[in-house]
Amino acid sequence: GLLTEGENGASGMRLDTGRDVVIINKNNFCLSQGAMLNQYLQKLRNSPLKSTPKRIAIIEIFHKNNKFLAPEEVYKKLCKKFSACGLPGVYRNLEALSEYHILARIHKFDNKRYYGLCHAEEGMHHHHIVCIRCGKVGEVSGCDLLKKKTVDGFKIIEHFLQLDGICVDCQGT
Repeated sequence: GLLTEGENGASGMRLDTGRDVVIINKNNFCLSQGAMLNQYLQKLRNSPLKSTPKRIAIIEIFHKNNKFLAPEEVYKKLCKKFSACGLPGVYRNLEALSEYHILARIHKFDNKRYYGLCHAEEGMHHHHIVCIRCGKVGEVSGCDLLKKKTVDGFKIIEHFLQLDGICVDCQGT
């Protein structure tokens, strides 16, 4: 098999055995691609969201593509499977899945929203860092904003923070 770094900020290593792909995370815990899909489907079942065929299909699309996609890309792929499919519904489903940390939402340098599977551990507060050259996404843990209740008189309800930078692979180019 071929051992490579996880794609799109996935922590760990990716081992392609020829028959199945195995992900080895930072705790040396191995997950096959099938187990990873089941993990995301279980996150959906554990959330207050209904496990609709379209939501399941959206998770499968991200699992199969293993990269961040724009809503329009998800829409095109979803329309191949469902005759009744609308772009506003895709946007609503992507936002709902990101609200429950099944998907992560980022903004790339073209100022558009993109979504991908959220690789953070359950319940771990984190943010994302995006390479401005290649679009690779990493996760950043630890956030002092959680400790603050107010900022400049504003009561904090929630926050979204994304860092932009240049990944190790692109720094040499």
